[in-house]
Amino acid sequence: MVSLCESGTNMVKKKASNFIPTLLEQCLGLMTELEDDAEEWLSCDNAEEDSDEENAGIGETSLDRISCALGGKAILQPFLQIIPRLIQDTQNWKNRHAAIMGLSTIGEGCRRQMEPMIEQIVDTVLGFLQDEDCPKAIIALYLPQIMEKLEFVLEHTFKQLLERGKKLVLEQVITTIASVADAAQDQFVSFYDRYVFALFCFRGLL
Repeated sequence: MVSLCESGTNMVKKKASNFIPTLLEQCLGLMTELEDDAEEWLSCDNAEEDSDEENAGIGETSLDRISCALGGKAILQPFLQIIPRLIQDTQNWKNRHAAIMGLSTIGEGCRRQMEPMIEQIVDTVLGFLQDEDCPKAIIALYLPQIMEKLEFVLEHTFKQLLERGKKLVLEQVITTIASVADAAQDQFVSFYDRYVFALFCFRGLL
């Protein structure tokens, strides 16, 4: 189905659009298949090494390919109708994790459609990064992906936040970066130089 979306994009959009929500749900379902044991996660050097051939990795890769192939106009609205159920699942952090990672995964294919919603997306992502039910060790393992998404947020919202004076959002961004740094500890060192300038700029606005 992923290959069909890539090779027959127009056909899927015109004749099989009603199957898109089911396809997205299948990808997100695969992305929930994570290990509960943080120690097992930490036994590998990075998240990609552990997930390349696992269902969660397959789900994430498939979602990325589908969103890039079909684009935001076809993907974003069906996706946004699915993820509230996952994000609001207080019993299973894996569903919340899949929803947030899904938001970041479709970012490339849906960037133009997502930009007007960036503040809502930022609030959602920041809330998960402070989720006490998700082990900090797992957040630290996904540090490169998390920091990549935070960098995307800073790049695309910094000017907008400055103009609008959204101090609450600025404070949330700073608090979240600090939380990730605390969880990652030594692993955060390589990201320090990329964020310190933006953080100093933020500090001057608060």
